[in-house]
Amino acid sequence: MDVKTDYEKRRDEFVFKRDFLKSILMVASEESQRIPAEYQYVLGELVWGTVDYLGGKSCGVGYKNNLDNSALHNGLWKILNGHLQIFRWKVDEKIFNALRGLVEPHTHHAPPDRPYFSCELHDCYDSAEGIIRIRTHSIAPLPTDWKISVEFTENQKKDMGGIGNAMKPYLKEDLEHISKTYRW
Repeated sequence: MDVKTDYEKRRDEFVFKRDFLKSILMVASEESQRIPAEYQYVLGELVWGTVDYLGGKSCGVGYKNNLDNSALHNGLWKILNGHLQIFRWKVDEKIFNALRGLVEPHTHHAPPDRPYFSCELHDCYDSAEGIIRIRTHSIAPLPTDWKISVEFTENQKKDMGGIGNAMKPYLKEDLEHISKTYRW
């Protein structure tokens, strides 16, 4: 009997979420081969793409000019969570849990006098084993060395393809916004 420790379970969940995020970004960016270097753009793209995929009504606005505040995280979380509760039956359970885990905001208290909001998508995006390891530009090329270690089921692949395809117009819009706004 193979019993996993709490650490191993959390590690497996993190790897699933990271590989899920990589997979949908590969679908969403298949035409441009580029992604935003800042996770907040991808957070908005993921939420609006998921809402569209589930059949909800998205407006895809409200995050481009205010990337660093609690309103961004809390607002996108409320939108995603509301749609996931209504359309829960439309998405694989592990994908449902990954989406909730990636987007649900939490407060970091480091340094203690300046707490800030973040989410697990940030951890998956910017960690040593994450998606963006070196941030030199506001638009990053899609890494060519990505390895997906999780074996996804057919239903999970269908959901990831659907979400990734629904993210495409938001990704395109964000890349255009970044190109016009940031000239580094």
